[in-house]
Amino acid sequence: LRNALHCRDAAAALEILRGRQADVNACDDSGRTPLHLAVEDEALLPVVQELLMLGASVNLPNAHGNTPLHRAAKHGHVQIALALRHHGADVQLKNSRGETAAESSRTVALRDELLKGVEPEDGDAAESPGPGADEL
Repeated sequence: LRNALHCRDAAAALEILRGRQADVNACDDSGRTPLHLAVEDEALLPVVQELLMLGASVNLPNAHGNTPLHRAAKHGHVQIALALRHHGADVQLKNSRGETAAESSRTVALRDELLKGVEPEDGDAAESPGPGADEL
């Protein structure tokens, strides 16, 4: 499964998953699961969906504390991020740098989408106007 994901071969990955030939939550030396790998390529959305249907853990962090949602947000993959949220991904989990997935997001639109319905915590960056706001 990992080879298929590294090669971005969705058909091979789906065949392996549908044959129940892989542990969907197996971690590599960096703590990455197949879901961590699949979310990095938007073309692998069908693989992400299959992994989620098979019970892949959406909140399992890698060695750097990044969940699959952090990785999808960093790469700007909106549809994958939404699929992860639909399957219970916690948008408030922080990685080892203290960042949530929204804070790791490549785009403002994705960040805003991830924050929909999330109450900001005291001192949360979502409450602050950001650098240069007083220059407007």
